Amino acid sequence: GAISGCGPKVELGVAYLATGRPQGKPDIFHLNVGHLNNDEDFIRTGEATYKMMQSLAEDPEAGEKGFVANLVALIPKKGELNVLRGYRQYNLSVWESTKASHDWYVNNQDHVKIVHKYRNQGMSSFGAMLSQLEPSPNRPMRWQVSCMVS
Repeated sequence: GAISGCGPKVELGVAYLATGRPQGKPDIFHLNVGHLNNDEDFIRTGEATYKMMQSLAEDPEAGEKGFVANLVALIPKKGELNVLRGYRQYNLSVWESTKASHDWYVNNQDHVKIVHKYRNQGMSSFGAMLSQLEPSPNRPMRWQVSCMVS
C-alpha cells in the first residue's frame, strides 16, 4: 500500500465528523454505505453530504434536538494497475431517538434534495445500502458517559 504497513485488505481514505451532543445517550444509528462509480456522482454526493453535515454542525440546537454525531468516511476504490475506479462512502449518523432523526431528515433541505436526486436517477452510478440499528428491547444498550477533554 501507499502507507507503510497497509496491505491489500487495509484501505486508506479520509473522514470527517460533526458532533451535536457528544455525551448524549444514543438510541438509533443509521448507516449508509454508498458506492460511487464516477467523479460527477462523487462530487454531487460529497457536496450534498458536506452541506448536511455543515447544517448539523451550525445548528446551535442540534444537540437539544437529539443529534449526537455523524461520521463520514470516503475510501477510494482502485482496480487493476492501481487505477481509481470509484469511491465508497460510509456514513454513520447517531441520534438520541428515532423521532429526532426522522424529524431532522425530513426537514433538512440538503437531505431532501439528495434523496430526490437519488430517487429520480440524478446520480447515475450511486448505489447504497441503508440500515437502521436500534438496541434490542430485551437487551438494553450498555452506555457510559466518560470524561471529555476540551
